[in-house]
Amino acid sequence: MFFEDFTRNNNESSLQKSIYHMLYMLASFKEVEVSFNDNIDTKNYLEGEAEFYQYVKNLYFDMYHNNEKYKLDSTKYDEYMKSDKRNKGKFMIEKQHHQDAKESSLRNKFQQSVTFYFRFLYELGIYSDICTDTFFLKISKNKYENVLKNAETAKVRGETHERANILLSSGIDRQEYEDGYIFSCKKYPKMFLGLAVLCRAPESKYKWMNYMRLDYKRYHSPAPEMSDIKETMPQDSAHNINILTETLKEMPLKMRVKPMRNITSDFKWKVEFIYKSKSCIGFYVDYTSLLVCIYFNDSKNITAMADTLRNMDEELFEWYRNHIPERLCKCPNNRWVTLGDTRRRICGMSNRLDVNNPNETDMENCVKVLRTFRKL
Repeated sequence: MFFEDFTRNNNESSLQKSIYHMLYMLASFKEVEVSFNDNIDTKNYLEGEAEFYQYVKNLYFDMYHNNEKYKLDSTKYDEYMKSDKRNKGKFMIEKQHHQDAKESSLRNKFQQSVTFYFRFLYELGIYSDICTDTFFLKISKNKYENVLKNAETAKVRGETHERANILLSSGIDRQEYEDGYIFSCKKYPKMFLGLAVLCRAPESKYKWMNYMRLDYKRYHSPAPEMSDIKETMPQDSAHNINILTETLKEMPLKMRVKPMRNITSDFKWKVEFIYKSKSCIGFYVDYTSLLVCIYFNDSKNITAMADTLRNMDEELFEWYRNHIPERLCKCPNNRWVTLGDTRRRICGMSNRLDVNNPNETDMENCVKVLRTFRKL
């Protein structure tokens, strides 16, 4: 019902890649039963959730194929990224990271243009009331101005009224009355019930993030859980994460789960395990990739850990050395570390071990290194 064929362009712009990523990041739809308004039948809520979910998916599809309609453009960004200044400059040195202010500004421009439409819907759901007989949204003119103000970002300042009208032209009808507006949708007459469900989910730091993921299945919980993550992982990756998490349950660690809503992120989830207020191990994951990280907090700890492992277990030491990533950046945090008879440059901003798409042996080695370093 919800996932129709989606054809990607062979020569995507950065804008289209970002829109596709947002579509790809949507949570699997799972309807939830709610009872915060006894005047509306549960069946109508469930239908409204499904309609709003489908409306948003169609909106992503339309944005992807009709950029100009929504005032979306990454031409300047794409031209800059292909320019000699960028390709021959300091930003493209092998394995280097550097803050490129111009790249960041151009990227933020088109990304904030995309997210405006979803922030506008969210704010509309927060400030409006549901009409129980028609399932329309009703809002005063003063509150509507608050919606526009809250949906505004630095890169779309001064364009909120115009962009709101563009969104309304995508199938939403706005009727003015003396003190305010009434919003409806002919194609999806109950979709604003779905919006109301999402906007009345439990208050937490994840509320806006979950809304952007259309996370109906987590409606009753303020935060995502490990079960949410496993549903989005391939079976092999889920199995290896089970090996890790079951072992970590024996340790005095706190788990922190974060859905990755940044539309340039390569991952869907980030999970960290905290020990004494510091991140000690974690992983990033999506449908196809898994990256497990062990954090050492300081480059000196990486060298010290190498010495410990070399004296304790030569095979484990070799595995450890092979998974300390080299970073040749020229930032002030770049450091040398000694790994046995090897010296390597790393970035002191991360100070971590990385394992891409680990197998069972990698998971077991991660636990051994973690126990040794943290004395757990």
